[in-house]
Amino acid sequence: GTQDIALEQIHDSSQSTRLALTEALALDSGRDLVQRIDAEFSTALGALNMTHAGRYVFGGVRDDQPPVNINAMSDLAGLAGGADAFDNALIPARAQLDTDTSIEVAPLANNVGTDLFDSYKRIYDYSVSIGGFGDQLTAADRTFLENEIQQLNTITSDLTATHAANGTVQKRVDNVVTRQTQERDYFENLSAGLEGIDLAEVASRLTQAQLRMQASVQAYMTLKDTSLLNLLR
Repeated sequence: GTQDIALEQIHDSSQSTRLALTEALALDSGRDLVQRIDAEFSTALGALNMTHAGRYVFGGVRDDQPPVNINAMSDLAGLAGGADAFDNALIPARAQLDTDTSIEVAPLANNVGTDLFDSYKRIYDYSVSIGGFGDQLTAADRTFLENEIQQLNTITSDLTATHAANGTVQKRVDNVVTRQTQERDYFENLSAGLEGIDLAEVASRLTQAQLRMQASVQAYMTLKDTSLLNLLR
């Protein structure tokens, strides 16, 4: 689904960034390093600004404008930190699963991407400060890259957890949809079975089903029409 694809792309950008730094250390060369990192940044930015049905998936309740307010990695230079690159709402969008339970439709862009953008900012700012990575890494370059790889280890691990949590939410939604579909079918069959029987039995069977019908059918219809399914699938 849209959300799962976006989270996977963000995770892969972090992982690929870490790999690029590791390869630079192994080759003892910074040739084309910033260009590689810039490409990964663009992938992460595009995923964080991903839309579905014209709505920004990670914008929270403010889903009508891009949650990321910059267009290129170089724009990070003018910010105090990665957090300043985000304009998403602070309140996540929620959807009603049933009469008693609601869940967050998607994580907020700043919660997903701030640490990763901090890493991109550190890499870009350091590159500018040294006039760009050269064909041969200096001792300072190596120390910087080693430290940043450690940071990206944690960032990538956190993004793995976020991606996994989204899968758990999707499974939960699927289970609710299955259950509510079964309950809808039950009430349809119940209605069909009422034809041709006496009114006393009709009244008895309807009384037994009344509370269940009010809760389950309404919950099914609400969930069926909510944007949650569209976002998660």
